[in-house]
Parts: sequence; structure tokens; C-alpha cells
Amino acid sequence: MMETVKLFDGRRFLLRQQEQGENLPLVVCIFHTQGTEVILEAVDRPLNVLMPLDLEWDEDLSPWAHDPVVMKDDHFTGQGPVFAKTVAETTDWARTLTGSTKVILAGYSMGGLFSLFAPTVAGAYDALVCASGSVWFPGFTEYMKTHAFLKQPAAIWLSLGNKETRVKNPVLQTTWDCMEELKQQFEQEGIVCMLHQDQGNHFQDAAGRIARGILWSLEQL
Repeated sequence: MMETVKLFDGRRFLLRQQEQGENLPLVVCIFHTQGTEVILEAVDRPLNVLMPLDLEWDEDLSPWAHDPVVMKDDHFTGQGPVFAKTVAETTDWARTLTGSTKVILAGYSMGGLFSLFAPTVAGAYDALVCASGSVWFPGFTEYMKTHAFLKQPAAIWLSLGNKETRVKNPVLQTTWDCMEELKQQFEQEGIVCMLHQDQGNHFQDAAGRIARGILWSLEQL
């Protein structure tokens, strides 16, 4: 596998490109870099993978500014629209280099939220993976009702652990309801959508959850 690091808007992105194989899917993975190897092992299919190396989790992935919701040190500064354009530009570069015609945007937690939000701002993606996504983000379900994807994806994977809403935080308690609402909306728009319940809390098997979403998405494309 060949690795190339490219700088876009002051951010480093890593492209892991298969040395052989034409027209392999490109997965844009919004996740901690150290977990990507586990994802690739779980998927166990030849893929090209693009990932950000300089990711500011709360800042880059929040769609708009908001006060702390989960932790007192949440720093939701709302840089999502800017970062979405950077990711789209980087994805175009990676597609040119790899020859990939199918692109999956996949993320976990705030990255999962970003995977649904970003395509309404910039970029063209064939499938979206929102694994344990932070769709509880205040105002997000309402936003999705009034902002269309720039390119409608063929498939969207939503997932959540069965213990993730068993928390004291009333905002996080709404996550499953938000996902059901989004699933209904996406299906009404003619998008194939899967809502999958995983086992455990938010911090269990993150890489595996993304991998399951990627595998399902590949089957839809």
C-alpha cells in the first residue's frame, strides 16, 4: 500500500492507496488515525482510504457554534462548513490520483454527524456512514429537513449502541429518536437507509461499527 501525505488549507491528509487494482472504492474516514488500521482489517476488502491527520474534533466537526452539551470543555466553534469544503477538495484530489469512481464518507461520533452534514455544504459522495453519530447536536434534525445533499447518496448507514441513550444527559437521550427521524426522512427522499443497533455504550467497538457501515455501503453501490 502506498501512502501519500498532502497539505490542504494548512491540514495534512493521508491517502493510503492500494498498489494494485483499478477503480477501487475510496473511503474518506473521519476518525482517529490510530483506529483506521482496525477498520481496514475488519472490512478486509481492497480499498483506498483518505483520512485527516490534523483533526480538531469539536471545532472542525461541529456544523455551527453551540454551548457545551456533553462535557464542560466541549468546544463547538462551528468550523464544520469550512472543514467540509477542505475535505471535498482533498477528496477530489484523491479521486484523481486513485481513479476511484465510488466514494464513501464515513465517521464516528462527531465524525458521524459530519458525514451527514458535510455533503449539504460541499462534495459528492455515493454513500454515507454515520456510526454512533452525534445527531443529537441541537438543531441538526431540523437543519437536515431544509438542506438537501448537493449530490444525493445512494445509501446511508446509521448506527447506535443499545446503551448510548441510557445516560443522564437529556440531550444524549434523544439520539435514537433523532436517528429514527433521519431514517424516515432519508427514505422519503428515495435513499436506501439502514438503522442498525449495536451492542454497548458509545465507547465500545468504534472501529468495528464504522467497518460494518462501510461493508454494508459497499454492498449497496
